[in-house]
Amino acid sequence: MAEPPTKRKRTTDLLKRPPTLAHVEFLGPVPQDVFFSTIASWTFGLLDLKDLLTLSLVSRSFYYTMDHPYWEVIVQAPQCQPMYKVAAFAKLNPRQRAIRIMTKRTCIHCRQIQQSDIKPLRPRQEAYMVCQRCADLPLFAEIQYSDAIEKFGLTRKQLMTLPSRTQTVYRGYRRLFKLNDVLELVKTLRQNSTEP
Repeated sequence: MAEPPTKRKRTTDLLKRPPTLAHVEFLGPVPQDVFFSTIASWTFGLLDLKDLLTLSLVSRSFYYTMDHPYWEVIVQAPQCQPMYKVAAFAKLNPRQRAIRIMTKRTCIHCRQIQQSDIKPLRPRQEAYMVCQRCADLPLFAEIQYSDAIEKFGLTRKQLMTLPSRTQTVYRGYRRLFKLNDVLELVKTLRQNSTEP
């Protein structure tokens, strides 16, 4: 006779508080209080907000140890204060506020918390959530076709080997390339020209 199917565990079951969190060793012999006052400390630690949120999902022990008081210290930091002007933000629990800060105000490149919500860079394409400073880096910046030719001495044939996009402007359009792709092309062409 076949055994009855076992009941699948729900997400809420998996997140139930563990029997005990006392004397948990998170990193080998490192005691819990030492770990959270050094490595996982918001003020003195080695991890940023994204790292801490990821860490809290490593296990149920981490999830419940990094409780509301833990996140409350983080979301009360000076750089987070402007967000409290929005009533909906203040109504969230501390962990939800930390998630909101990470998704809306944390640059994916430098991971610095910004004073206002980040507007996605090129929202119809990559929608990079980067701050204004990082948006100017070659990894995220774009360069116009004419500027690439003038600045780097590239030909149309060379540029057409790179992916590009067109942007509609008054009475026409302009072609844009990722600056990082153009710099890599220039580097490759220079290396090839110096080879015997």
